[in-house]
Amino acid sequence: MKSKMLVSAAGLEVAPWRLARSVAEAMRSGHELGWPVVIKANFPATVHKAQRGGVRLDIWPGNAEEAAKELLELAPSVVVARQLRAGPELFAGVRRDPVCGLMVAAGLGGGDVELIGRVVSAPADASREWLTERLATQIFQRSGPRYAALPALFSRYARTNPSRSPSRAR
Repeated sequence: MKSKMLVSAAGLEVAPWRLARSVAEAMRSGHELGWPVVIKANFPATVHKAQRGGVRLDIWPGNAEEAAKELLELAPSVVVARQLRAGPELFAGVRRDPVCGLMVAAGLGGGDVELIGRVVSAPADASREWLTERLATQIFQRSGPRYAALPALFSRYARTNPSRSPSRAR
């Protein structure tokens, strides 16, 4: 939930969502948002929801009650979000490396990052152009033509140095 608020505050669009603390609230959220929805256990940010069985997709009124009940047994609340099918899920993260300093990681999200683990990592002050090129060649060109426009769109939101081309990026 916190990540959705941070992404939204940064000006990026997120799927409409609601926090629910009961099955009744989850059902009401589904009706308000429109079906189908995705329901996720509201675990702390350090817990991987999918690995802990905390994500249910393609939730409709007929299976929403059961899904919400199961997930509320795992966490004190659930995030109910409109399920979108318009495009790929993207992954972006920041970490502090003890040697290289602040690093960004980006790539395709969901099963792509979880199963394949293919991301681009670079120092946070890498140029936007360099990050765009790396995303294009290392991630998106390998994933088919439907992703061709994503590197420029994705790196547009990166707060990077316009002139730096890192040589130590992985």
